[in-house]
Amino acid sequence: MYLLSQGLYWSTCALHRSPVLVTLAPQYKACQLGRLMTNVDVKTWARIHVKSYAQKPDDGIGEFIGVSQPTVSRTVRRVTKAFVAIADIHLPSQRKADTNKEQFYRAGGMPNIIGCVDGTHVRIQAPHGDHAQEFLNRKNFFSINVQIVCGPNLEIMNCVAKWASSVHDARILRESQLFAAFEGNNKPLQGIFLADSGYMLRDWLLTPLTNPATDRERRYNAAHCSTRSAVERSIGVLKRRWHCLHVELRMEPEAACEIIFACVFLHNCAIKFGVGVPEDEDEPLDEAPDNGAEPVNHLQVTERMRSMIGRAARQDLINNFFA
Repeated sequence: MYLLSQGLYWSTCALHRSPVLVTLAPQYKACQLGRLMTNVDVKTWARIHVKSYAQKPDDGIGEFIGVSQPTVSRTVRRVTKAFVAIADIHLPSQRKADTNKEQFYRAGGMPNIIGCVDGTHVRIQAPHGDHAQEFLNRKNFFSINVQIVCGPNLEIMNCVAKWASSVHDARILRESQLFAAFEGNNKPLQGIFLADSGYMLRDWLLTPLTNPATDRERRYNAAHCSTRSAVERSIGVLKRRWHCLHVELRMEPEAACEIIFACVFLHNCAIKFGVGVPEDEDEPLDEAPDNGAEPVNHLQVTERMRSMIGRAARQDLINNFFA
């Protein structure tokens, strides 16, 4: 089990001036623990949700502290909303981005990289309503498709958790604030992101070559693969640290998205405070990678032009760095 320690948990709350404690009224609730009556204070209630994130769905969190499961569920939901309200997940400063470039280069041999992009599926229960089938992915289970952008230390600098699994990774990026910011003339950062071949190619977003024909192109692909593996490791650590993302979130999509975002926030806190990385587990993570081309009905001239600029930027990097 990989949890934040009590000291780290409250340091996180204090650092962000968290309203978590205010949301957990009343302050005390009597509950039965064995044969003894005990007062479970606000701190205990606030920490219930961290334990619940790290446990399997059928683990008895309520039994652990002597309260009913509905009480645990309400507490998890209220504290999750509080964490979503204070979550500070954002792009780094240019100075930090330059540090990312150095670390990515040492790790994988790709220059000028500030982050890596990928999508991951988080399993949920079958939703109610007319749009349930939109959440059924190609592996025949219901899920949320989550966009993750990470740095070299596996910290997550961008998270989009709101799309059904039927939505393609490339569309999620295209509809994101990140895409809008870097498509403009005044990009917020100087540097490049890496993504797999399912994404669009840009001068700021490089994908691998589909059919490398020369040694320099193969070296580019090898460096791209090695460097981009950071985002796969980041997703793996996130799901191992918070086991609820590894199995199934038994709630409606809106609530599931809040849980995902809160887990990402706590993942970053764990990295910031030096909490150890979970070891690999035997059971595989359920993933539904979607590397096919994004369906486009009307290819606009602007899209064609941007793709051409992206290909030119990629070829320039291959010719000048991997020769």
